[in-house]
Amino acid sequence: MTDLVLGATFDPLLVRILRDSGISNKYLIYQTPIRSDLLQLCLVPAKSCIVTMPKNIISLETKLKIINDASESSYAELGEKYGLHKPTIGTIMRQKDQLLEKAESGYFGKNMKRMRVAAELEIERCLLQWLRRARAENVPISGPLLQKKAQDFARQLGKVEFKCCNGW
Repeated sequence: MTDLVLGATFDPLLVRILRDSGISNKYLIYQTPIRSDLLQLCLVPAKSCIVTMPKNIISLETKLKIINDASESSYAELGEKYGLHKPTIGTIMRQKDQLLEKAESGYFGKNMKRMRVAAELEIERCLLQWLRRARAENVPISGPLLQKKAQDFARQLGKVEFKCCNGW
């Protein structure tokens, strides 16, 4: 079912009347901007709405700040300060040791939000060294060339079962 547009102008009194009337039990009431000075009030059947919170991905730097501030503040205060929920702060604190270890390793940048480690770290390190040298010499690099070099390094390192994918 499509949205039912009640009015092209935003009237806070109308929203309050709609919510007080009990219609908000059956319909989701929301406003959408049409222009900077004009909002549209819409009703959508509540059963057709699945409201999900967007996933908030936090950088390593922010997580480290939270860990440092944890000794002085409660989880609720930290959540308010960083715009996160208390369970998220709790998860960060439970991962404290791993996060500090990752920060000290230097493998992950401070702004990284997802900290994935390569399945074949040795091959990736060799490939990264080769890539830096090739770029310094202005060698044109393509995906298939990277895959071939990765397979060459895997063979040299004795990784017989290594297979490249398009992510290389």
